[in-house]
This record gives sequence, structure tokens and C-alpha cells, in this order.
Amino acid sequence: MTIQTVDPRALRDAFGAFPTGVTVVTACDGDGNPIGFTANSFTSVSLNPPLLLVCLAKSSRNFATMTGAQHFAINVLSETQKDVSNTFARPVEDRFA
Repeated sequence: MTIQTVDPRALRDAFGAFPTGVTVVTACDGDGNPIGFTANSFTSVSLNPPLLLVCLAKSSRNFATMTGAQHFAINVLSETQKDVSNTFARPVEDRFA
């Protein structure tokens, strides 16, 4: 994503609609395998440039992949998606199954 493809109003609306909650952060490793984790430490930092903050412990098994990934996705969960949150919060073999 480049700054030219970001609609500032849409970004402001999206950040403003998320006062607190749970997200699942996903990316792919160097081999294209998906990784993901549950995060409630997500916040907007800036609209220009568009920046957000996700906190991940350096001790996390996902740390190296996430900090080296070229792209990532923030999946904002609804209160009906507790099962998704729980799946990505636990060390299970295949979270994407």
C-alpha cells in the first residue's frame, strides 16, 4: 500500500470506530506461510502518514516474521468472534485450518 492509495477520510473513520477491542494480526513468512496472533494492543498513531501501532513482545515466536514482513493485515474482530480470538491467542498447530 502506498500513501497515494489511502483515503484519509476512510482511515480516520476506521481508526475512530475502534476505541478498544481485539484484533488478529496476520502476515506471511518468507516462504508464504501465514502467521497470525491475537492482539489487543492496537492503536492509530498518525493519519498523515498513515501509521498504526501494534505491540508484540520480542520473545514472541512471531516477532521475527512480523518485523520482517513486507505486508500485514489487521483483522478487527466483533464480539461474536471470540472463537477466532481464542484460536489465534493459543499456540495451536494450524491457526488457519
